Amino acid sequence: MIAVKKIIQSPKDAAELSEEDSKVLNKKMRQIQSEINTVGHIRHRNLLPLLAHVSRPDCHYLVYEFMKNGSLQDVLNDVAEGRRELDCGIHRTRVSSNTEIHRQECDVYSFGVVLGVLVMGKLPSEEFFQSTRELSLVKWMRNIMTSENPSQAVDPKLLGNGVEDQMLLVLKIACFCTMDDPKQRPNNRFTLPSLTC
Repeated sequence: MIAVKKIIQSPKDAAELSEEDSKVLNKKMRQIQSEINTVGHIRHRNLLPLLAHVSRPDCHYLVYEFMKNGSLQDVLNDVAEGRRELDCGIHRTRVSSNTEIHRQECDVYSFGVVLGVLVMGKLPSEEFFQSTRELSLVKWMRNIMTSENPSQAVDPKLLGNGVEDQMLLVLKIACFCTMDDPKQRPNNRFTLPSLTC
């Protein structure tokens, strides 16, 4: 079984597009290109491989192996709405490029953001971060991780089951991956230690 992601292109001629439509189309094309360039060339046991890209005049098809667990965004939405518990067994889910947390290029920084989301149980767009002085997931995560009680950054649902130290290690990795200076971040070929959940 396979999963096909269909991305519809604007039916208008480029000359007929408004400035706003043109910006949206350019952004969508960059997302498609980024997804093809990254997912199409990276092979890792925790990333779902892109099997094929089919370009048509009115749309693009991205073909993936079908994963019954759905996308990472599906899982995070289920957790946020109380339909599912977040556990350490989530892996090999399709990371969708058209969601709030995946609009950035799929690089080390984005990987750090995804790690933070998984361990903290909060999306970057959540109201929670708007009420903090840092106003962002990454800055809040960094400040909490350097505080006297870094465990408060971990989703309470993940505490008390013997994996707290490992969750804090994951958040430390997330902090390194999201350093302001890209030269201070790990390169995209770094290997993570085996984390047992």
